[in-house]
Amino acid sequence: MQLIINRQTTMRNRRCDEKNRGDVSRKRLPIIEIDMGTLIVEPPGVIPRVSKALSALIAAEIGMGQFSDWSITFESPAELDGSGGPRLSLYLYLIKPNAAMRNLAGVVEQSDRSSGGGGIQAQIVPPPSVVDLHYMIVPYSHSAELELEISDCLIRALDRCGVIPEKYLDDGLKKAGNTDMRIAPESATIHTLRDLWSCFPQKMFRLTRLYSVCPVRVPAGVPADTTLVREVRINSPLDSDRL
Repeated sequence: MQLIINRQTTMRNRRCDEKNRGDVSRKRLPIIEIDMGTLIVEPPGVIPRVSKALSALIAAEIGMGQFSDWSITFESPAELDGSGGPRLSLYLYLIKPNAAMRNLAGVVEQSDRSSGGGGIQAQIVPPPSVVDLHYMIVPYSHSAELELEISDCLIRALDRCGVIPEKYLDDGLKKAGNTDMRIAPESATIHTLRDLWSCFPQKMFRLTRLYSVCPVRVPAGVPADTTLVREVRINSPLDSDRL
């Protein structure tokens, strides 16, 4: 009897599955929307915004207008060659955790609302992930002289820039606390550059500048609601009224 019941159940489930598949084919499934609250930073996110800010800084500081038809791209050197118009590859090749700021604490933000139990409504904002962004900047042109001129402008614009000026930061970066991102040139030996370019097979080595941008704070996500306690009462066995 038990085997018969299991068989009947299996056949009934199979008929339900076939019916469900038929329903799916006849009508469009609804779109499920889940409300996850208000994110700290809206898309496209922090890291793309940093790259765009750095691109705007380079374009403004080195005066891309004086070099006709030049453009800045985020594409990898593996995707580029000398064909087409002259371009400047601003390629993010490495994201590393910031060792000095990897153990930040969360922040408690108190609101004006009170809970029914006498506590204070608040939100716990989880600490951001703090990273360092490492870029390789490679000029591409049919003219080696133009590539040298662009490299010279990069050195004068970025090596002593200090931090990305606030005028190049959008509201998303400011809201995430990224107002003190430092730009620093990285010392690169011929061995470092050889190892980097070996990642791009069949690509010849080109003049390359390396820079880091740090610290970059990437928000953790949605704050968590909590209640702060105004007063805690502990009944001790040593209370005078219990002796």
